[in-house]
Formats: sequence, structure tokens, C-alpha cells
Amino acid sequence: MSLETAIAPTKLGTNTFTETGYNFAGWNALNNCSGTPSADAVNYPLSASAAVYA
Repeated sequence: MSLETAIAPTKLGTNTFTETGYNFAGWNALNNCSGTPSADAVNYPLSASAAVYA
């Protein structure tokens, strides 16, 4: 997926990642996915530089 940039709450792009044997559960601000997941194409509170993980 391409890099997305914004400095205000922004709708996240739709997931295009695929991996055999895995189902997409949402975007997460924590790389171990222990945080609250955000679904595809929902507003995400981007107010600073951030990475989200699939």
C-alpha cells in the first residue's frame, strides 16, 4: 500500500494487503495489535506523525 499523509482526522484507506491463512482484523496503532483496532475506511485521529499496522 502507498503511504498516506494527513494532519487532521482522516479516513484510513481500505486494506489491500493479503496473506494466505490470515484475515484482516483492522488497523492498529500498536505493532503487536494489542490496541483498539480501527476498521477499513474509518476516520482516524491523525494529529501527528503516526504508523498504523494491519
